[in-house]
Amino acid sequence: MLRIRNVRARMILYLIAGLGITIRLFFLSQSIPEHFDYFFQDTENLQKWSSQDDQPHLQSFGWEASSIACAIVCKAEGYSDPFGARSGPTAWIAPGVVVPYVIAFLLFGCFSFESILFVFLFSLVCSVVICCIVYRIALKLFSDLIKAALAAASFAILPYDSWIFRVTGHLDFNFVTLGFAALLMASLRYYRQPGTVAAASLGTVAGISGLVFPGFLTAALVAWFVTWLTKKSAESFIHLFVIGIVMTVIVAPYILWQRERLGGLVPVKSNAGFEVYLGNRVEAKGLFNDRVLAMYHPSQNPDEFRKYRELGEIVYVQSKFKEMLSSTSLANFVLNTLRRTGFFYFLYERKNWDRGGTRLLAKRLLWLVPGIVLLLACVAACRQRAGEWWLIIALTVAYSAPYLVTGVMDRYRYPIIPAVCVLGAGLLPTRVKRKGGAGHRQGGKAWIMGRG
Repeated sequence: MLRIRNVRARMILYLIAGLGITIRLFFLSQSIPEHFDYFFQDTENLQKWSSQDDQPHLQSFGWEASSIACAIVCKAEGYSDPFGARSGPTAWIAPGVVVPYVIAFLLFGCFSFESILFVFLFSLVCSVVICCIVYRIALKLFSDLIKAALAAASFAILPYDSWIFRVTGHLDFNFVTLGFAALLMASLRYYRQPGTVAAASLGTVAGISGLVFPGFLTAALVAWFVTWLTKKSAESFIHLFVIGIVMTVIVAPYILWQRERLGGLVPVKSNAGFEVYLGNRVEAKGLFNDRVLAMYHPSQNPDEFRKYRELGEIVYVQSKFKEMLSSTSLANFVLNTLRRTGFFYFLYERKNWDRGGTRLLAKRLLWLVPGIVLLLACVAACRQRAGEWWLIIALTVAYSAPYLVTGVMDRYRYPIIPAVCVLGAGLLPTRVKRKGGAGHRQGGKAWIMGRG
């Protein structure tokens, strides 16, 4: 019987994954003719921009990540030049984000149509893997095939992930989302069966994912903390040591290498201080909007780029952070953080190209859903004392925390969607059979809230 159920589960998952692939390929087929210059770039002009020193070039495909990949592959200058012109060594972007671009450029040349298409197809594979992870987490959490299918289908169909194949200007596509989904699965495994092997597995996933987004290193510690609070195991601190050692072994070589190149200690990526500065500009009010990027970001402002190049990355970031501390009051920082929190979880920031009417309303409602699901999940977790739910919620907040003190962009919220899909499916009622009991017939059916 178990084998038949597994076959059925796999078939459902294949159908959902196929639907997700179809939607994303359809969006991509619409993007190519609409953004022809994006997919078929003027490589001669790009080479001209890459070889000069004074003017940054904002590359629409991949932004800083693709510029660094170009420096590695086509300019033979190593991990450097994040803003499309010569500026020296960098740690501005986490290395895991750059890797797909490097592979694409090595295989097909820098900014060729084939290399751009390769990164989109790489992202498509990430979407399929995330969909499978969401399905597996929900199935293990709720032991309910319908809920697992609904969770995976939500990820496959809803536009939070799929829309990146329609809107071309993404830096990390869904590579960070994959890291978060993998961390969710490893954290749940450790929570259910705390042990040295599970701790090492969690540390491994966190270390690898941390090279894509360093906040995942902290999130792994949050997963351990929630497990410790719930289980109170005598071996918990041994597990913490194992998690820390494994993460350090994976991440430390890159940090030490960058310290030698840049002359300063960099926790995977160097621009955190700059993002705190940027998100607290008067024009930003907590959001990384087009106006504040054009005014202050080295990739768009030639004066800022020259300051960045002359001072060097570490000193430039430090100077911007000090400027933020001297120019931003605590009250304004708190207000900006509250505003960031509202926009991260609930509010859609209207763009210049948005028009009023039904379409804008639909965007606002879709943007509101994840925050509402998280709130309802908190209520359900309190009522049911569901530790696994609290673990997922805590990991979501841990991922979100760095953006709540720096700045918010649309793509920063996409990685929480696997957690939202799982929790959303869990909030749905479950049809169960009850045997006997007063007021119930043998084999009668009732609807109850799903629980982890």
